[in-house]
Amino acid sequence: MKISLALLVAIITSFLIHAQEISVSQRFLQPGLSMIALSGCQGITQGSLLYRNQWTGIFNNPISYRLSADGYAERFRSGWGLSVLHNRMANGFQQVTGIHGTLAPRFSVGKGTLITGVSYALQRHSIDWSQLVFGFPLPKMFPPFQTGSIPISQARHAHKALLAIGYVRGPWLVHVQSGYTNVPSFFNDQANGHLYDQEAYAAYQWSLTENVSIIPALFIGHETWRVQGYEDDIYSDLAPTLNVRIHSFLIGTSYHWEDRLIGQLGYLFGERVLFSYSYDLGLSSLGNQTVVAHEIGLRIVFDQRNDADALIQIPWLL
Repeated sequence: MKISLALLVAIITSFLIHAQEISVSQRFLQPGLSMIALSGCQGITQGSLLYRNQWTGIFNNPISYRLSADGYAERFRSGWGLSVLHNRMANGFQQVTGIHGTLAPRFSVGKGTLITGVSYALQRHSIDWSQLVFGFPLPKMFPPFQTGSIPISQARHAHKALLAIGYVRGPWLVHVQSGYTNVPSFFNDQANGHLYDQEAYAAYQWSLTENVSIIPALFIGHETWRVQGYEDDIYSDLAPTLNVRIHSFLIGTSYHWEDRLIGQLGYLFGERVLFSYSYDLGLSSLGNQTVVAHEIGLRIVFDQRNDADALIQIPWLL
């Protein structure tokens, strides 16, 4: 029974973690957040703040915050990235706080550039069962919840590792990424699970004029959950995307297979500040009102390198 409950909670938790991925809508507007090999790839030192309000039809709906920075370390010929995130899951019964570090070395190969990435994230997952059951937290010493295998509130740590490789040549970009996460059990039987995810992304820039570009792209993603001999494919995604840059305006749309339709809008103030907004319209059986999401982003460029060694020419990556 404990294992069955652990599986149920862990699978739900894994789904919520994916649903809370704050950078899903940002592969065009802020791609370094989701594609680690692109961290600092253009020699830019920048900072960004993202806010995501998701599943607006649910009381105490999920909300995410992410503060990030990335840049280029000339001595190591490598990009770097660092981010801090906080997610409020479901009706608030689960909170996730974490820190994420990335190192992205690059190598000249032929007429293009081989980009690589390795990252590690440490996350603290906490659950308040009374919030889940009653919709509000009970005092921590509430007696009925302090006995048995499920205390009223618990905290566990999760570890996430990612490896990525990509290639940039002219208008082409290809990026492949694989990740592993141990998802902690909140039961005393310690039935911890493992989440494996694989992603592939390809994009092409078609320049109509110096200031007008059309960028078609394709994203493929898959996640598998495993725990104590049990395995389930919990997530698959096929997402064609079309993005357009017209002077300082960025407009995009992405269709995630039988899941949601995303609209994106960005505006670049000069060459330093990018403001972005993404809107997710849910297409799943949960209903449009439930799965609507808003995502707001702000990115500030602090330093821009122009030497050939630091700068990879991907014009549509601002």
